[in-house]
Amino acid sequence: MALTVTFVPITVAVCVLGGFIFLPLPANIPEPKQVLPSQATKIYDVDGKQIADLRRFEQNVPVEKSDIPQVLKDATVSSEDRNFYSHSGVDVRGSARAFWADFRNKATVQGGS
Repeated sequence: MALTVTFVPITVAVCVLGGFIFLPLPANIPEPKQVLPSQATKIYDVDGKQIADLRRFEQNVPVEKSDIPQVLKDATVSSEDRNFYSHSGVDVRGSARAFWADFRNKATVQGGS
């Protein structure tokens, strides 16, 4: 019984992790949806006279990929997973660590990449 309780979860984890590592990732990424330009919110008084124009917080300014500094891209990736560029997108150690923590706590307490 103890062997089954230990062996089955380990076997399942190895199969899942092996699938992540050896199965191909999608060949293409879907095109992004078109974003309609946002419009400023205008506030009018009782007489119909405009008293405010709320542009500061509602403007959607599209940018090109080339406009985003590389340091910002690197900072965003590193805040999520500092080893991203060394493990090809699947962190086996992180996934194993998360699996073990979830198994010990009998609940989802961590995530792996």
